[in-house]
Amino acid sequence: MQSIGQIAGFTPEQVPWESLSKYGNQSSASIPVAICCRLQDAGRDLRLMLCGYGIGLSWASCLGSFPELRIFAVHDFVPPGPPVGRAEHIARWRRKFKGEDNG
Repeated sequence: MQSIGQIAGFTPEQVPWESLSKYGNQSSASIPVAICCRLQDAGRDLRLMLCGYGIGLSWASCLGSFPELRIFAVHDFVPPGPPVGRAEHIARWRRKFKGEDNG
C-alpha cells in the first residue's frame, strides 16, 4: 500500500496503511475499514482515491468527492467470554438452530 502511494505521489500521511497493519487483510472490508480508521475526524467535503485489489488479477479504482460522508469508528471484536472447546461450540450452535439459545 505504501509503495502504491509513493508511485501515485502521495505523502505517507495520505496513505491509510495503519488499518492493514492493525487488522490485516479483510478482503472486501479493507477499504471501508481504512476509511473509517483514518478519516473519523476529517470533516466534510472529502476527495478520496480508492483502490482495491482482489484475488487473481481483479482490481478497481475510483476517485470521488464525498461532501457529506459520515464515518463511524471501527470497534475491535471482543469475544463474549473465555474460549470454549470444539464440542461446546458445536453444542451451542445446535441450541441456536433449535431456538433454545438466544445469546
